[in-house]
Amino acid sequence: MPHGSGRRYDIFVSYASVDREQVESFVRQLEADNFKVYFDRNDVIELRPLPLQLAEALDASAHVLLCLTPAYMQGPWAGFEAQNAFASDPAGLGGRIVPVWLERTDAQLPTYLRQLPYFDLSRDPFGAYRQLKGALERALNDPPALPGSDEVRRWHDEALAPLDDPGLALLLVRRAAKGLVSLIYRETCGDSDATGTLDALAEALLRSGKLPEAAAGDLARLQLFVRDALREEVEGTGTATHEKVQPALAALSRLGRWKFGVRLAPGPEPSSSDLRRLALSRVDARAAWPLADDAIVVWDRAGQLRSMRGDRMSWQDHERIAIRRVTTAADGRLAIGGWGGAVRSFSSGAEPAAAFRLDGTVGDLRYVRGALIAGSWKRELWRIGDDGERRELVPVQGGVHRIAVPERGDRFAVAELSGRIDFYLAGGDLHGSPQPPAGTLADIAYAGRRLVLLTDEAVVGLRVDGARSGPVPLPGAFALWPNSGHEHCLLLIRSGPPDRPATTRVLQVDEVDRHLPYLTLPAGDRLLSADAAGLRLVTRRSDGCVYWRDRTQVMFWHGATAAAISGDGRRVAVCRDRQVELYEDRA
Repeated sequence: MPHGSGRRYDIFVSYASVDREQVESFVRQLEADNFKVYFDRNDVIELRPLPLQLAEALDASAHVLLCLTPAYMQGPWAGFEAQNAFASDPAGLGGRIVPVWLERTDAQLPTYLRQLPYFDLSRDPFGAYRQLKGALERALNDPPALPGSDEVRRWHDEALAPLDDPGLALLLVRRAAKGLVSLIYRETCGDSDATGTLDALAEALLRSGKLPEAAAGDLARLQLFVRDALREEVEGTGTATHEKVQPALAALSRLGRWKFGVRLAPGPEPSSSDLRRLALSRVDARAAWPLADDAIVVWDRAGQLRSMRGDRMSWQDHERIAIRRVTTAADGRLAIGGWGGAVRSFSSGAEPAAAFRLDGTVGDLRYVRGALIAGSWKRELWRIGDDGERRELVPVQGGVHRIAVPERGDRFAVAELSGRIDFYLAGGDLHGSPQPPAGTLADIAYAGRRLVLLTDEAVVGLRVDGARSGPVPLPGAFALWPNSGHEHCLLLIRSGPPDRPATTRVLQVDEVDRHLPYLTLPAGDRLLSADAAGLRLVTRRSDGCVYWRDRTQVMFWHGATAAAISGDGRRVAVCRDRQVELYEDRA
């Protein structure tokens, strides 16, 4: 189905796979009555993720028939399809969702379906089908109009209003986002029939290049949010929380203000008041990083590491370390590697879970599922479990340059100093064929399942099957920043006259090889730290450090010389005035 196309189906049939034989006879009757029906018979294989395929088919269908049976009421796909249809018509005013009982059950209908009219083919198959057929024909002959500007603004008001139920907030955000994107698409691209999915319409808008950088960044954020929400619903890997919905609300608010030129409703605006100082440690530190339970790891002026809670020291290292690499994980783990090969890994508690030395300078270290992977320039590669157990992996022929881990942490890639790339499973076993060198390799990072390679100021994509996309020249590109919690990574590009402080542009590189504008840092700002999702950043400028939340500056610490964010984005450690302040971000 073409992206952004108009209605392709009259009816989307949602059913439980065990009921396929029963449903097929129902579908044959609908097709015999000249209805265009989307019925997933699982006989067509597509390369795109199944949630996106279903979401597109749902959006391209005028009505969604829910074939209610005992099996349907218990199945995960049924809830996914019904809730996605419900997101575009929560009140049922458009008549999109049509519950049809094929086999009655004593199970209670979900709350959002109870107010809708239904057709009971289990008790009166012929009479109920005639009523259903007539209702569908009348609705198709008089389809509801696409939402106008006033209706979209009302949806925004409802989505941005404070709600106690994050699940309802998620549905309202998706409805408002779809309405706003459809409205922008119709007005920007001159297409009056913008009835594709939010993902398809956003894709067309972003590739058109017709949006300002800030609006394109907010649109990309909404698109990725909805895509992640769809995937989590299907996989059952997450539930709606206020923390997850908050970034999408902020992006929706900004995009709406750009479109309408006014603030739509009192919404969640980034504020420094959400930062609360938890502790103060009076120690002269070069750098510091948050740990769990209000503790911090401090790198003092003497070059030693120590763990502290306030002014109480819980642990101090026995040697000095010249730090080269630091990595964090969303679950609070922290690892530090030095020029002399020292590695310290903190998984829980104030003392390191592992403390050892590699042969040679630490090339890189990254967390995978249940372990830390650390490698040196002198060919060593180790897997260190959270329990401290160490396992030496196959030596890296050319020495470790960079390590990259995809979103799920089930594997990792190692780039050698020579440019060759090897692939491993999370347990440490080699996996697949190595990629030969292809020019100077500056950095690597995963965007979803796709490995992004930064070469000589160009970006190349490497798919799971080993196929490479053509290089995209990006003069000034100098680093990739991994986001372990999302299907994209950050690309940093430096630009500006050579005699002035450089401006850094931050782009999101996603799994389908798009380079989306995310943030332009002021001239002279340097990125110091980011959380695992890339939603919170810390930058350094000549007179202090800046804290960014969702692309907006919310705090400036004058005189700060260093700052770092925990992997989950909840805590920030700031070094200034010969002390370390630990803050909690409650937003």
